[in-house]
Amino acid sequence: MALVEQSDGNAAALAACAHLLLSVGDKSEAIVTAERAQALAPDDDEIGAIVREIMSADVPNWHFVLVQDTVRNDAYEAALRRAIYPGCRVLEIGTGTGLLAMMAARLGASHVYTCEMEPAIANVARRVIAENGLAEQITVISKRSQDIAPEELHGPVDILVSEIVSNDMLNEAVLAVMEDAVDRLVKPGGTIIPARGQVRVALGYYEGLEQSRMAEVSGFDLSAFNCLAPTSLQIPCGSRSLSLCSNIENLFAFDFQSGGPWTDQRSEVTVSPHFGRSNGIAQWIALDMDDLGRYENRPSAGTQSCWAVMFHPFAQTVPRSTDPHELLEICGRHDRMGLRIWKKTR
Repeated sequence: MALVEQSDGNAAALAACAHLLLSVGDKSEAIVTAERAQALAPDDDEIGAIVREIMSADVPNWHFVLVQDTVRNDAYEAALRRAIYPGCRVLEIGTGTGLLAMMAARLGASHVYTCEMEPAIANVARRVIAENGLAEQITVISKRSQDIAPEELHGPVDILVSEIVSNDMLNEAVLAVMEDAVDRLVKPGGTIIPARGQVRVALGYYEGLEQSRMAEVSGFDLSAFNCLAPTSLQIPCGSRSLSLCSNIENLFAFDFQSGGPWTDQRSEVTVSPHFGRSNGIAQWIALDMDDLGRYENRPSAGTQSCWAVMFHPFAQTVPRSTDPHELLEICGRHDRMGLRIWKKTR
């Protein structure tokens, strides 16, 4: 951009150019320009604020939540410890902070490649990795895994580790990514972490549901507005406001180490209600790291997890009385990017 060159040596002008580049979608050049501005005026607080705005744009806040989940971290590290052997090469998909890549390097991998499609995150991950003394063992590739050629990894790797699952397992494109990576970037018979994943469901009762729905307000009945309410709610898995009201079933299961392919699928499971009330369906995920390790964010009072439980309220607003002698069907359908869940009406 000609404006950038014209602004050379002027920190404020470069910062303005960086904002302009960001607004037109060129974040990589926006970051470079913002860093030039900061280098010219390292003590200018306004320039510093502008640079932070540009760097943090499009960086999801969940990055700061994931790394606080020590149970998740320990499950990944234990699986890596079982998998890594002298001379092995590792590919991590989704660098983030670089945590899993650094675990693999610390455990003795000969080299770790890690890819990150968000330029700002990739740049900062390189800094984090260097500050932890692992820059020689870890290469950060600023690309989507689908855009990496095997030659960039010196051939297919021995171990693939990723953490690209979401609250519903699917909306970070884990299926498409695994289909491609297992086929092209991993040696036949290589280790995939996590190896498998399940979408789990049960009837639930959420005490906070009424607060998320319309009723009478200032003497007016607003309940008709509920047709526009979200079809699902995110609830911390340790919330005391959520209780399970039936047995637990796997609605979908994915064998990541197979590499797919996966097609759109419909499924239904039968559950037996407990006594009491239910007003929706609770859905969460479980990951088999390998044949020995497992991570699950099952709803339970006081449990901590980086992943939320998805709660799918019934269409009716009045809680449903549950009878353990009455069997109910929970239905679901997924495509390659998302999941829909509902209760079957008899």
